[in-house]
Amino acid sequence: MVRSRVIAVLPSLCVAITLLHEKHVGCWCGTRPNTMKARWNLSSAPRQGEQMRRDPLPRLQRRSEIVASALLASVLLWFHGEKPASAKVKSVVAQDKLFQEVLISKWTKTSKGQPDLVLGLRGEVYVLLPGQDGGPVRNYALKAECTHLGCLVNWDVRGKKFVCPCHGSQYDAQGSVLKGPAPHSLALAQVGLTDDGKVKLSAWEGEDFRDGSNPWWA
Repeated sequence: MVRSRVIAVLPSLCVAITLLHEKHVGCWCGTRPNTMKARWNLSSAPRQGEQMRRDPLPRLQRRSEIVASALLASVLLWFHGEKPASAKVKSVVAQDKLFQEVLISKWTKTSKGQPDLVLGLRGEVYVLLPGQDGGPVRNYALKAECTHLGCLVNWDVRGKKFVCPCHGSQYDAQGSVLKGPAPHSLALAQVGLTDDGKVKLSAWEGEDFRDGSNPWWA
């Protein structure tokens, strides 16, 4: 919502800055419009008793160009700055710290029963969680970015919780907030396995099972 408001006022802001700049400072190149032409064309100097006439065309052309640029920037931000509501994040095979695709048979050995970081959706960092009741991995992963300012959380083995090293936010083993200033639980992604045993991450669908709410990150 904040981004949309900024985009909405951007053209007016650019135009206002342009007009104020020309009124109090001059043109963008540092030369006032009424002197620029005279500097480059000696024949344009007024005769004695005559008053130099300002040519309005360069100024109008410059204003039009800046206004057009502002409008174009707003359009680009509108379409590319926000994710369309209908866009669905593409499923990916998780990668380890060496950018190798994660095989579940290997991951269960290297993770040693502890949460482990992988690269997941959009190339962002997620946490794979060891399975329960004999399963190799849980059917969901946690986005490793703290919901306060985006620092990567660390797993506290003794406390069995995730801790943000920047401002002290804490999350339980399912990613729910235990201590602020984090405003939200860690985002979720669905975890599955491909036919050849690779770990696959997909966008979360449905409500947040931890509190029954609609996912705030969707």
